Amino acid sequence: MFETTGIIDREFYNKVKSTLLETRQKAMFFGFIILFLLCAVFLDFSIIFLIGAVILVAEYFWVINRTIKMSLGRLKERVGSDAVRTTTRFLEDCVEITYEGETTETVAVKYDVFNSIIKHDAAYILRTEFKQAVMIFRENMTPEEEAKLLAYLKTKPTKIKWK
Repeated sequence: MFETTGIIDREFYNKVKSTLLETRQKAMFFGFIILFLLCAVFLDFSIIFLIGAVILVAEYFWVINRTIKMSLGRLKERVGSDAVRTTTRFLEDCVEITYEGETTETVAVKYDVFNSIIKHDAAYILRTEFKQAVMIFRENMTPEEEAKLLAYLKTKPTKIKWK
C-alpha cells in the first residue's frame, strides 16, 4: 500500500494551475489566440482581431481562476475548510482519499475510472473520465518511491495510456 499526505489550499492550486486545463483545451485557447494575432497582422480590421486575442487571453486566466475558486468552494462545502489536509492511500481495489478540515470525509475511487496522470513538480494528478482529480503529493516521496508507485499503478485496470 502506498500513501501520500499534503495540504490542498489556494497556494497548492496556484502551484499546479498549469495542469488544471486539459492539453486539448489549452491548445484550443492558444490556437485561437495565435489565429487572431495572425489575422491582426495580415488583415484589415486588425484592431478587432487584436481585441479578440486580448479577450481570449483574459478568458483563459478567468477559466483557471474560476476552476480554483470552484475547487476550493467544493472542499469548503464538504469539510468546512478551504485548506484541507489530504491523505491518499492506494489500496488493492481502489484509491482512498481522506479530506480533513473541520470535519473528515473519506472517498474511494475505483482504478478503472482513471484515464490520465499528469506529472507536476508538486504532485502527480490522477484524472478521472469526468475531470475529477486525485492529488498524489510528491514533496515527501523519494524517486524510488515514485517509481514503485507508478509501477504499481501500471498493474491496475486504469484507462491511462502509459508511454
